[in-house]
Amino acid sequence: MHKVGDVLKVTVPYTSTGKEAKCRWFVFLGRLNFSENPRNAYLCTSTTEIEKYKNNKDSTWVEFKAETSCFDEDCLLCLDEIESSFTEDDFVNKFKPEDKGRITDEKLKEIAKKIKKADLAPKIIKDILDSFRLDEIPTV
Repeated sequence: MHKVGDVLKVTVPYTSTGKEAKCRWFVFLGRLNFSENPRNAYLCTSTTEIEKYKNNKDSTWVEFKAETSCFDEDCLLCLDEIESSFTEDDFVNKFKPEDKGRITDEKLKEIAKKIKKADLAPKIIKDILDSFRLDEIPTV
């Protein structure tokens, strides 16, 4: 079972938009409310299209530098675009992710702070923040 902040690279090409499928990097952000069954995972994929998001004042994102993170390239996570259509088992079985490391506690705190402002449904924000707390990651 993955923990909040785990970085995963899928070995099977993935697309959520119907555009080019490729081997993407994801950050595990938690699970749907624990009373729901099956419990889908909250995942956020990274992008190297940094300027596209930095120039959009309405997007909520966190940037990562390759030299100070477990990512191979400079990238960012757009926190307004969170994937939640897979159970954790389905995601693992379908996309065969490789564990690439873990985001630092400092960056996880930044993500938690920004998740509260992201353009997401209140239930998704609550589920993610509850997952942070259950994995003992401070959200303040």
